[in-house]
Amino acid sequence: MSENVNLFLFTKLADVQPLTRTQMTRTYLQAGNWRVLYAFKTFGIKQLDYIIQKSRRELQTKPTAKALWSIVTMLGIIMLCGAGDDELKDFSM
Repeated sequence: MSENVNLFLFTKLADVQPLTRTQMTRTYLQAGNWRVLYAFKTFGIKQLDYIIQKSRRELQTKPTAKALWSIVTMLGIIMLCGAGDDELKDFSM
């Protein structure tokens, strides 16, 4: 892959999850063993920010009904990704 492709993929992934230490706060850098919990928190915040930005873009560019359906679909997929094994089994039965 070329350097431009790598840069493009890095920036797209950085929109969704924190990748570098510069995207983290000073608290994370000084947290020691608590970094794992802090990383989960920042990952969740980035996901929420991504959903909000994408929803705003879709509401501005698409008709309202299609935009709302896209938002509901995206939220449903994210909820299913965060669901545990038992919840998915209960949902499918």
